[in-house]
Amino acid sequence: MFTSNRRLMGEFVNPFWLKGVAWLVASIIVGLNSLLLLQTIF
Repeated sequence: MFTSNRRLMGEFVNPFWLKGVAWLVASIIVGLNSLLLLQTIF
């Protein structure tokens, strides 16, 4: 949240594409962890 706030970060604010890549990577990690959990249970 802080790195996306232009008032706090000024010229060092995160660009939109970087936020998109970060969400994509986080989604992949959550998906892989869920798959591992399901494989462990079953």
